[in-house]
Amino acid sequence: MNSGELKAMIATSADFYGPRTSKTSVASIMIFEKMKNGKSAQWFVNANQPHSFTYTPDAAVALYMLRKRKCLWTNLAPSYCETCIDGQ
Repeated sequence: MNSGELKAMIATSADFYGPRTSKTSVASIMIFEKMKNGKSAQWFVNANQPHSFTYTPDAAVALYMLRKRKCLWTNLAPSYCETCIDGQ
């Protein structure tokens, strides 16, 4: 880290759900598994407020795509990037 060569990116997401998350995801445990078993879903927050969930396969693709876009490693919000436009 002292040499300044560490490269990092922060990608955020909401509550996870999807394949292989039934025992670790709050959304899977409290909502989807209960509904699948014919029970009422439970949630900790105000049901009238919007809330986002992240489908794990979608998140995996998004992280891979971010990793491939070298311009995103140095810019917070690039307005133009040939790599991003070309999709390479």
